[in-house]
This record gives sequence, C-alpha cells and structure tokens, in this order.
Amino acid sequence: MAQCLILEERKEWRELLQWNLKHRLGVEPMSKDNVDEGIALLDLLPSIQTVLLSPQKAQKLFGHEDFNRHDADFVILGDYEGHLPDGIKPHIIDRLDDEKVVLYAIATILAINPDELQKKLTPEFIPVEPYFFYTLGSSIVDIYIRIKKGPMTFQYVKRLHAGDSFDKKDIVHYEGQGLKFFYIPKRQFEAFSNFLSNHLIDRLENIGNLPLEQRMPILSKGFHAAHAQIMALGLNHPNIQLSESVISGVLHSIYEKAQTSDLVKKVINSGTGKMYQQCHMISMIAGQVLSFMDYQDSAIHREMAFAAFYHDISLANHQELFQIDSENALKQANLKKEQQSLVLNHALNSAKILKDHPEIPQGTYNLVLHHHGSLNGIGFYPDDTKKIPGLSKIFIVVCEFVTELMRFKEAGGQGIQVLDTLYQKFQSEDMAKVVVTLENSFRRQKRP
Repeated sequence: MAQCLILEERKEWRELLQWNLKHRLGVEPMSKDNVDEGIALLDLLPSIQTVLLSPQKAQKLFGHEDFNRHDADFVILGDYEGHLPDGIKPHIIDRLDDEKVVLYAIATILAINPDELQKKLTPEFIPVEPYFFYTLGSSIVDIYIRIKKGPMTFQYVKRLHAGDSFDKKDIVHYEGQGLKFFYIPKRQFEAFSNFLSNHLIDRLENIGNLPLEQRMPILSKGFHAAHAQIMALGLNHPNIQLSESVISGVLHSIYEKAQTSDLVKKVINSGTGKMYQQCHMISMIAGQVLSFMDYQDSAIHREMAFAAFYHDISLANHQELFQIDSENALKQANLKKEQQSLVLNHALNSAKILKDHPEIPQGTYNLVLHHHGSLNGIGFYPDDTKKIPGLSKIFIVVCEFVTELMRFKEAGGQGIQVLDTLYQKFQSEDMAKVVVTLENSFRRQKRP
C-alpha cells in the first residue's frame, strides 16, 4: 500500500483526507501536526512519495533548513505563491469546494485508475424519499436508515425487513424524528424499483374517475419515482411503463371540461412535487395552445406531454436547479462549475436519455433538445429562432410561461406580470407571435 504524508492544520480537511485516502484510494495516510515532525518522518520513511499539505504548511516546509526530500510529489491544497526550492514543482489544487474534484486530482497524481475510483465513489446504498413508502404496505427488500459516525463515515442500520408490514403512520413517525431518506442496498435497488413501479402503475390505472385533487398526489409520486429510477438504472421496461402511466394520467387533464386556467390553479397550489407540477402544467397549457391553433392530432398532444415529462429529467437529482432558465439567472444562482455545467447542458443530456426510449414519439427529441431555445441543447435562448421548428417554439414559450408562473406564484405575483415577462424575453417576430397565441388561447377560454 502506498504511503502519503498529510501536513494540514485544518481539522476538517485532515479528517476528510485521511478517510478518503485509506478507504477510497487505498493509500496509507500519515498525519503530522507540525513541519518538524513531518520532516523527521520523511527522513525516516523514504517510501513516502506523496505529501499533501496546506499553503501555510508548504511555506514552512519549503523554507525549513532541514528539508531535503526533493524526490517526493507535493500536493498543495489551495492557492500558493510562496517560496519553492530548486527542482520542486508542486501540484496545486485551488478548487476545494468539491471533495470529488480534490479526490480525482489526487488520484491522478498517484496514478490511480479513474474508473476504479468512480466505482469506489458510487454509494453502496441509494436514498429513497419516505413518502414513496406511504402506500406500499411492505417491501421485497430490506430497508435501512443511515447514521453518521464521523465526518465522512456512516453506518447503515436495517430498520424494515423484507416482508414486514407497515403503514403511512409508521413512515410519518420516522419523518417526525427527522428522517429525510430511507436507503436501499445498491445491489437490490433495481428489484425494489420494479416493485415500486408495479405498485404505482396499479394505482395509476385506477385513478381515471377520481377528481384532479385526488389524482395529483398519485401522479406526482409516479413522476418522481420514474425520474429517480431512470437516472439510477437507465430506461428499462418497468420504469418506461411507469412513465407511460404518468403521461397518460397527465393527458387525461387535457380532455377535462374545466377551463385550463382553473386546472392550472389546482396543480400549482396542490403541494405536490415542483417538477411534477411543471410537467403537468406544460402538458395542459401546450394542449390548449395546440387546440387554439387547430392542431387536433392527438399524436402531437402526446409528443408535448412526453417532452414535458422528460425535458428536465437530467436534473432529477438536482431539483433546486430546474427553474434556472437564462444566463442571468445562472449568474445570480452563484453555482459551482459542476452545477453550472449541469444546467447549461441539461437539455442535451435529457434528450440523450430520451433517445434510448424504444417508443419515443416522433418529434419529442427535438422538443426536449430545443426547450431553452438552443439548437444543440446547450445554453439558453436566443439562438437563431428561425431555424427552430414551429412546435419547438410553442414548447419553448409554454415552458417559459410555466417557469415564470411558478416563480411569480412563489413571490406572490400576478399572471399578467408573467405575460409581460414573456413579451420582454421573446421579442423576435416569430417568438412574439407564439406568445400572442398563448395569451389569446387563455382569453378565448374566459369568454362566456
């Protein structure tokens, strides 16, 4: 086992490095509190070929009269502009806000295979929100909770056994104690996902006659379960079936007699998952606009609903990011580079996921790819909108309308402000026409 010396005065980083070096990189860490002890250890053990140290410790080490280990690799954790002895070219890691970035940098220096590191970074347990268990009644796999034991160490404790009976009251009791997630062993997650999918599909098949208020919690649970499963396992038969059931349930709203504006109010005030609300409202409003434009083909309505379900799926594990819809909003969010990349590329990444769907409706891929106005699915409007297909323009405007509607609802705004925002954003003649069409479709519904 390779050996590594840590000279780091920041306790949290020292503990983080010790645990990760040993358990994830297979390196024996040796930590010393001061530079004198570090130099003595380097002299004693020539087998130590890597030294991780803070900028402050680096300054003291390289300026020490007894320092003579020019053959080792030195990794400085933070910006460093201090003295360097002849022949010393340290590796500088100036990004310390993401432990994975640091680990990959150290792994590269230690010539550790990144694929092997990725396997070690993949969690052995997968989190599942408690509300998915409310109506399950039992599970075909054991269910665990996680207890923190140290800065980077957790113990997983079996809480519900496979076959045990439980009800919503039991799950709510755990939530009342502060539980945020149950955990499923990674090796059993696919079996659990299939079990959950079948349960939700059975429920979704029997909600057609229920009022919208009772359908929405079931649709929301199915929506978020399908997203989580697809992101964890890729598209497979059970989660595709679950997705289809949710999409069909959403499409059912398009053919209800109530005005779309009334249905939208019910969805946005339902207390269900935000990404589900967005999907449902986009599907209904797009359906209204298509009907206003005399697009009566049910296949086109289905394309829109499919796109509404999948367009942000690559952000399913980062739901705090899905309402970022412009360069300005991205700057204001003050995100890490990895998160910025997720946002900028999410339309493309979502389209790539959808491309593997065996029964993707014609045209859906482009709707997802273009939904922020970019032809290649990277970045935001405006691209040359004249090159964007007509149905994609409708989808872009409806997506933006729903995002602004949710934003103004959270801020206590009114609907007219939403339309004003759309007219300000979409000023090219072709896009402005779509906004006018959207507005007129609502005005026609309000006529007695």
